[in-house]
Amino acid sequence: MQELLACRLHGVQVTELSTFYEREYRQLLLESLNASWMVLGEGFRQGIVRASVKRLFDLVASGVLLVLTLPVLLVAMACIFLESGLPLFYRRSVSAGRTRVYDLQIAQHAKKRRERRHSALGDTQR
Repeated sequence: MQELLACRLHGVQVTELSTFYEREYRQLLLESLNASWMVLGEGFRQGIVRASVKRLFDLVASGVLLVLTLPVLLVAMACIFLESGLPLFYRRSVSAGRTRVYDLQIAQHAKKRRERRHSALGDTQR
């Protein structure tokens, strides 16, 4: 172990057995794996080009999906408007734990349906 440390201190690249086996054979040598190799290995690091391409793909894919689902959302909003009227959405604060409070935008249709259900049940059955 001391010899390997001396080599690293002198600038010689030292490759771990698991890393070498994976690079040369494109397989994992399960007998020599340990947790530190999984955490500290090079496989989780991405270059700037790969990260940029991935981010660009994510943005384009989400934009295309938004454009494709927009007509369905507009029809749903029109149906909610015809059934319940304005406003289409209302804001509700929900606490998660002791420190976080989230503001949710909820469709008015869900609020109206919940109010109708509670009024039909009566106050004793809630």
